[in-house]
Amino acid sequence: MQNYGDIKNDIEAQSEIRLYITSVQGSVEEIAQASRSHWGIENNLHWVLDVGFREDQWLTRLQMEAANLSQLRRLSANLLKLETESNMSIQRKRYRCSLDMEYMESVIFNPKVFS
Repeated sequence: MQNYGDIKNDIEAQSEIRLYITSVQGSVEEIAQASRSHWGIENNLHWVLDVGFREDQWLTRLQMEAANLSQLRRLSANLLKLETESNMSIQRKRYRCSLDMEYMESVIFNPKVFS
């Protein structure tokens, strides 16, 4: 599958060719839709980590330390997304967890996680 995309910057527009190799059987449109939905999910997670957890601002020195903190942030983001009783943002839920121990326990021990 070959995909043409435009890159726009301040100076000039450029074209980019993206090639995909897959073992999935299907039409070009189906494979393109699967690729777009995958990257949509991936980009959504990174947005939550960047905005809700300020992941880009962390300055961890060791590779293992960075990997461990990244996994904890992903776990936290997923637990906070599963908490649906309040209609707050991820940042507000994090803040409320820091103030209210009962709320934090309800997020961590959410029945949806263990069902």
